[in-house]
Amino acid sequence: MKKIIIWGLITLTSISYAFSQNPENPGRDNVQTGIIRGHIIDNNTGKSVYGADIFMGDAKAESDIDGKFELIKAIGTYELKITLNNYADLNLTDIVVKSGETNALGDIRLTPKTEIIGAVN
Repeated sequence: MKKIIIWGLITLTSISYAFSQNPENPGRDNVQTGIIRGHIIDNNTGKSVYGADIFMGDAKAESDIDGKFELIKAIGTYELKITLNNYADLNLTDIVVKSGETNALGDIRLTPKTEIIGAVN
């Protein structure tokens, strides 16, 4: 009787393990996500921009002190929106997230808003 119980437990454990595997990434969870990375820079100066808000669907990130950001999203195609005070909003379309891959967007240039205050007499 002991052998039957042990054999049954081994069989159930093996079946559970086999069905929990992701065929594309054996040993990993079945969650299919990818990473989007980028670097926000000022279009006029070329310097990194800190504190920009990056939105992609329901995910949000903020550029760090080096202007870099990273988002983890489910596979799909998205629009990326970047906002920051004193800069024009920027929308990037057709950003593709592939399972287990990193999509490096590289340098993304934000254009500072300019305000015309009138002539000095």
